[in-house]
Amino acid sequence: MSIIVVVSLASATTSALVIYLILRSETKLSESVFHRIFLCISVADTIHYLSMSASTLPMPKDMIYTNYEGLILGNDLTCAIQGNLVSLGLFAGFAYNAMLAIYYL
Repeated sequence: MSIIVVVSLASATTSALVIYLILRSETKLSESVFHRIFLCISVADTIHYLSMSASTLPMPKDMIYTNYEGLILGNDLTCAIQGNLVSLGLFAGFAYNAMLAIYYL
């Protein structure tokens, strides 16, 4: 298992823990803008890191990869889905971090 998979799964787990803690907190989401923004950051991070943890699995099998001996199980669609989920999670995380910074101005 590569270091990217391990780190991505650890990050996704901690983001899921943050989601759990926010949803279990005594402060309701409708009352706290901070909790809503931070929940969205954690959801975006979870999407990003779970899609990153798939690593090379969604890569198309029919492509020629020189000097690569990892497990490849995907096709063009799975590769595109993974790329879109990585981008969605990354850019949504950036956007919500910017919203959190603006919130504290």
